[in-house]
Amino acid sequence: MGAGPPRITGAVEALAGVLSQDRDARVREMSAWALGNIEGRSAAPALMATARGDAADQVRETAVWALGEIGERGAVEALGAIAGSDRSSRVRGTAAWAIGQLQRGGRAPAGLLQALRNESEDTRLKAAWALGQVGDTMSTGAIRDALVRETSNQVRRALVRALMKSGERSQATLTGLLNSNEPEVREAAVRGLAGGGSFNPWPWPRPRPRPIP
Repeated sequence: MGAGPPRITGAVEALAGVLSQDRDARVREMSAWALGNIEGRSAAPALMATARGDAADQVRETAVWALGEIGERGAVEALGAIAGSDRSSRVRGTAAWAIGQLQRGGRAPAGLLQALRNESEDTRLKAAWALGQVGDTMSTGAIRDALVRETSNQVRRALVRALMKSGERSQATLTGLLNSNEPEVREAAVRGLAGGGSFNPWPWPRPRPRPIP
């Protein structure tokens, strides 16, 4: 795509510089947010560097959010590593969400599968949603394993959706879910038995509110 209007291009360059160099975490966070808000694609390298290495959790989280917002598909591999290993559950969850924004088809990043084991329910929910968006047929085993150990009914519902979107055809798996004590899980199983398309529209998770001024 083109470089964009000179005013926008200049703003992106200036914000990328602030993101990389400013000593105040709040200023860096706002710079990352602004880049996502104006869809500054040319700032993707600076956003990826920030997402990998900034000392402040909130700055890393906003950088991965911005990568999802600007549609930077080249960031999926880096986001997968962040989803699986960042020290902050919130950063990992937002990275999972960003992968779901960016990738359709292909192999799900290993880090996204690892996020299904995160201690944060919100992170697991976003990882399950993202796996449904990716639709990787090779991920169904990991999703089934997650269903066995998952205690949150909301996450279990998202995992059922992910199974269907990933090509699960085992009615035995879904029929077992029909015996769940929770109506949300039973509903998801019924939708799964009816076919993957019955999950749309889906109330997909969003990351935390944007750090707007």
